[in-house]
Amino acid sequence: MKYNGIEYLFDIDKVTDIWISFADNIALNENKEISVNVMKANGKRKPISRDFPSGNKIVCILERVEDGLNYLNSYELKQDFTYNNAFNFIEFLNCIYTIIHCIDELAKIFQVKTGEITSAYDCFSQFDYGEGCDKEVFEYIRSLCAVHPAETSRHPTVHKWEQFDCCSRIVWDKSIVDERDLTAVVYTSESIGDPVYVGIKVEPFIKYLYKWLALFDPIKVAVDSFADKEKIRFRKEIIQRPDQFDSYVDYIDNLKKEYQRRIGTSHIEYFDYYRLAFEVVFDDEEIEKKKKYYQHAVKYMFWHLHRQLQEMEERKYTGIKDLAENDYTTLFYELYMPIEGNSRFSNDRGAFKYIDNLNSSVGYDVVYARQVLEDLKPLVNDYIKFTNDEPKEHSRLIFQIATYLDALHQNGYINSSIPNLFLFREISLLLEDKNRYTEKCG
Repeated sequence: MKYNGIEYLFDIDKVTDIWISFADNIALNENKEISVNVMKANGKRKPISRDFPSGNKIVCILERVEDGLNYLNSYELKQDFTYNNAFNFIEFLNCIYTIIHCIDELAKIFQVKTGEITSAYDCFSQFDYGEGCDKEVFEYIRSLCAVHPAETSRHPTVHKWEQFDCCSRIVWDKSIVDERDLTAVVYTSESIGDPVYVGIKVEPFIKYLYKWLALFDPIKVAVDSFADKEKIRFRKEIIQRPDQFDSYVDYIDNLKKEYQRRIGTSHIEYFDYYRLAFEVVFDDEEIEKKKKYYQHAVKYMFWHLHRQLQEMEERKYTGIKDLAENDYTTLFYELYMPIEGNSRFSNDRGAFKYIDNLNSSVGYDVVYARQVLEDLKPLVNDYIKFTNDEPKEHSRLIFQIATYLDALHQNGYINSSIPNLFLFREISLLLEDKNRYTEKCG
């Protein structure tokens, strides 16, 4: 921000730091609840306190603060001594109020104290604002000049008790008597008379904003601390094992709920795809046999995911062998249609989405989806039988199995991480690995 030849920079990096902390543990932070006074739907318009998840409010706050600071950093507040109303100062005042209000709300969510800012008297002490502290003076000036010029009545430590002030205009002022930047023309609530000229300086508002921006450091600490406490809480909540359910599908559904509570909704739809391996039954014995390999791989993956969710450790139990420190993925992410290495499926990734159109109510969508999948049929049939007449769920599972079997031939995460056992691989692959070992080691 530029004012009177001085550049003021408002640091946005610390907002980004909070974004990262929030996003890294988004499901945990969404467990944080807030109490809000809302109007009860009983016709009496009586406010009641209700608890809500805080996630959406936190996101809105961070977006508003980020946008506001970006705007101020490119803003130039220009003086205009023509005695026109200082609308640019009003805009500046409302912008910093929005930022401060949002930071204050974020501090409340994470129980960060703001009293040292709001009760201080050091920002606006240069001018006589009654007995008002910084918070009261700031809100008085904003009400008077910007949002309630006809009735500023809730700041009695600044204006008179049991009275109100109204403001006809605020103008830029080059008076050197008290080094003011602007003058607000104020009339009291008493009988008509001469106005009071309230002097205002810009710099205290910038100083006051900087004090609020300094709260980002303790807020980030509080965000991280809350996530750590949630992790401790979840570690104590034991996730049920597969043998505690009537079916493995029930286990998957429960693990999906735990995933949403502990991780969030990212890739949560994969659970529905993985459960197909335990729901869909093929008439063809050879397809069922190949399905078993994929089933065991899914169970192996869920074993790792279960441990990861239980221990609340992102870098542990990923299921990926020799995962680089600067890389993050898990077998849960990779096993769903794992197209990697030199896979011949690589050029046809976009075609996979057409499987979802196989049960469309629009006939053309179904016909076109079949045409797209027909082009892939020879490639799929290299690994598993596919006629392109199967219903959607069967087709989806066949493609998952085909890409899994293909990945076992590739130099990628799946081949290196899935155990080299007959439960997971076809015998031909085991012999292939044995031959490579013999050629290499003698």
